[in-house]
Parts: sequence; structure tokens; C-alpha cells
Amino acid sequence: MYAETATTPNCFDEKSFKATIFNVDELSNITTCENYILPDLNVGAYYSGPSGTGLRLAIGELITNSRTIYIYAPSPFNPVCYGESSFVVTIIPKPVAYPVPNGLTTVCDEDGENDGITNFDLTKLNTTVLGTQKTTEFSVKYYATPEDAAAERNGLTETNLTLVYARVNNSLAKSCYDLRNISITVIKAPIPYPKGGIVCIDSKTNSLLKSYTIPSGLDNINHTFKWLDASGKIVGTDSTYEAKLPGNYTLITTSKKTGCSSFPIVLEVSPSEAAKVSYTVSEDFSDNQNITIDAQGVGGFYEYQLNFGSFQEEPIFENVATGIHTVTVTDKNGCGNTTIQVLTVNYPKYFTPNGDGVNDTWNIASLNGQSDAIIKIFDRYGKMIREIKPSDSGWDGTFSGQNMPSSDYWFTIFYKKDSNAKEFKSHFALKR
Repeated sequence: MYAETATTPNCFDEKSFKATIFNVDELSNITTCENYILPDLNVGAYYSGPSGTGLRLAIGELITNSRTIYIYAPSPFNPVCYGESSFVVTIIPKPVAYPVPNGLTTVCDEDGENDGITNFDLTKLNTTVLGTQKTTEFSVKYYATPEDAAAERNGLTETNLTLVYARVNNSLAKSCYDLRNISITVIKAPIPYPKGGIVCIDSKTNSLLKSYTIPSGLDNINHTFKWLDASGKIVGTDSTYEAKLPGNYTLITTSKKTGCSSFPIVLEVSPSEAAKVSYTVSEDFSDNQNITIDAQGVGGFYEYQLNFGSFQEEPIFENVATGIHTVTVTDKNGCGNTTIQVLTVNYPKYFTPNGDGVNDTWNIASLNGQSDAIIKIFDRYGKMIREIKPSDSGWDGTFSGQNMPSSDYWFTIFYKKDSNAKEFKSHFALKR
């Protein structure tokens, strides 16, 4: 303390003293789960009541219920004074991460990859993991590792992992949480092997000639089946389906054991039919005649055969000999054959009437089916020697019982082609 007289001369005086302030330790209010252990104190002791009343509580004592704790002590000097502080211990329930039934964490692989890996929505487990902890103070989050869960980092809402960790927090105390590992099982979907195919039809009558049975590739002991037509209508439930109409069909297969369904598989059943066949032949009596086949029909995948030879892809046969030929057109989809007879017309360029049984007569035998056809034969001067029919035995090289000499002879043939009257003139040789 210090004072002055404020006179002349100025006088002053100063005195000092020591003040000792006595305080006990002060602790902050604490909220924790389950229990609280009283920590060490530097000054004071714990009491259950104020002013040192109630029970004296020992350092390290376990507090299991919410209460006010007092710290109290007398000063170590005279005159004696007393110091006191208090703090509140709030004991809250420890969160529980409840177990999750396997049925909730077993899912089907339905993302189209069917590799046993799929995204799983973890949030749909919240209600189960929290159980009866319904108040807003409880929350759950998910993590890939226990380290992430302890540090509350890299939280997940969905995952393709097979093991995650759920952390349930009580918001009243950050240190209050519970962890539980959750296994996720992804079941692969069954894999059917249906194959598209062909139904045989007659487009003219719009009738079915042959159905197609679609295989699933799976048995009906362990699976169920849904066959759908293009409109989405269920048309079959067996392991196979007999398609009687062309179109797109969808197969969905479900495992009886797991309940997992296959990704819908769409397959096509196509129509096909035996060909309606027509043909053209290059000019009659030409030296190199070709037959061109025109095959029409639904499907249109055909191959061609001449006189029971090898089948070929092209519908043209070249350098065909004169006569009646058998042409077969086969539907490559297995819906039948069409066989026709094709006539190519030519004439012998010579004959040798020498009685050896070979080329002893001359005729155009390829037209022997035309009873109205007429062949007129002339000598080199235009004199008609003989009139014959293709259905006859032919000209033997005589005129009025006399052998005609070796020479060129001319002919005119009158016949029909495609119901049209035709006439052709040319010449041939008689050789003796």
C-alpha cells in the first residue's frame, strides 16, 4: 500500500502484505457411457454431498449413475477457510450395433455382369442395426475397415465389398459407440442357354408345318421358368418351350434354392419354308445352255442341286446337256425340298446310220413329251425328205427306201415353250 501527503516537502509511506487464495481442483462436466472413473486430484477430495457431507469418494472409484460430484477441502493455514467445486457426471446408455440376419445381407447378382460382385445399399440395414435405439441421439454409419470406423472417416452408403463395419454412435458422447462387422453374400444368378431357331411354315396358307422347341439348358428340378412372348405375356413355364409362331421370346430362370433370377434373355424364332421355284433356260438349241433357278419363300436360305449331284450356293447351272433334268432346291433351315423338272432343248449335230446301234437315227428326243411337235427334214436343195415327231423313233437316213448320201440336211421344228408356239431352223450332218 502506498500514500503521499501532497505537501511541500512531500511525504509518503508504503506497506506490503501477502494474500494466499485457497482453491480446490475444478473439473468440467462429463457425459460418458456406462461408467466414469474418478481421476486423480491435486487439491481436494471427492464427496457425494456439498461442504464435505455425504460419502467421501475415493480416487479411481467407478461412477455408474448420473450425479453431481463435489470436491471439498479445508485450507492448510490459519485462519482456516474452505474450498469447494462441483461437476456433473452424466451416464448415458452405451450404443449397441445389433446383428443383422444373413437374409438381409444375402443378395442376388442382378446387375447384368453375374460375376458375384454387385453394389449393396447399406442404408437399408439401418433399422436392423439400431434395433430399439429409436431416439435421435443414436445414428449408424458404415466403413470399409475397423480403422476407418474408429476414426470415422471414409463413410459408405453402398458398397461392393463382402465385409463392412457398422458404427453406432450416441451423439451425447463422441466416445460412446459400438462396432459390428457385417458380411455381405452375393449369389450369382442361374445361367440358362436358350437358342433361337426356326419354325417351318407355309406362307400361302399361313399354316405351321413344323414347330421349334427352345431349350433352356437347365433342369426343372432346381429351377423355375418363365417364357414370355414379344408382348410380355407368359406363354410357358417348363424347361423348354415349343414355339409355334415366329417372333422374339424372353426367358427368365429362377433358382429354387436361392430365389435368384437370371437376367432376361431374348432370343428369336424365325420363319422359313420350302421354296416356290421357277426357272429360266437360256436360248433353246444353243450350244451352251444355262439353267437359272428363281427360289422364293420366307427365310430365303436355299441351296441348289442338279440331277442329284452336289448342292451349290449359286442358283445357276451352266453348260447343261439337252434333256430333262431334275433340279432340287433345299431350304437350309431344314424346312423341306422342292424338286422340279427342267427341259433343255438341243439337237444332234450329226448321226451315223451304219447299223451299229449307235446314232443310227436322228431326232430331237428332248421334245418327246410334246405330242404336237413336228420336225420337217430337207435336203440341201430344200426338198422335204421326211416329217417326224420327237416321240417317233427318228429319221433313219433313207428316202423312199433308199439310203441318202452323206451331206448336210436342214430341219424345221415346230414346238411350244411356256405355252407359246415356237419355230426353229438349223442343219445337221449325215455321215456314212
